[in-house]
Amino acid sequence: MKYEISREVFKQRLNEKLNFAFIDVQSKVVVPFEGTNHMPYGQDFVGQFSGKFPAKSQNVIVYALNPADEAPVKAAEDLANAGYQFVYFYRGSDKDLVLDKGLN
Repeated sequence: MKYEISREVFKQRLNEKLNFAFIDVQSKVVVPFEGTNHMPYGQDFVGQFSGKFPAKSQNVIVYALNPADEAPVKAAEDLANAGYQFVYFYRGSDKDLVLDKGLN
């Protein structure tokens, strides 16, 4: 299943990391966050992701910082359809401003 998360939850998870795989699905990374992976959403997204994270029980957060970008929704849906059980997505907010590789 896929779940949309709020900005506050995204920031909290990004700070804590725990055992989440953070996947930036934007076509171009503006400022990479520490401990995240850049995998632009495209035709072979699931293949690329499963090559790096084969366990279907992997906690995943796919994100883009542009609220108009539909890539996180599509990527989350593709991963959920591929059998990944804990898929979360964040589509960004007009409040997102990157400061020192973190969100304000």
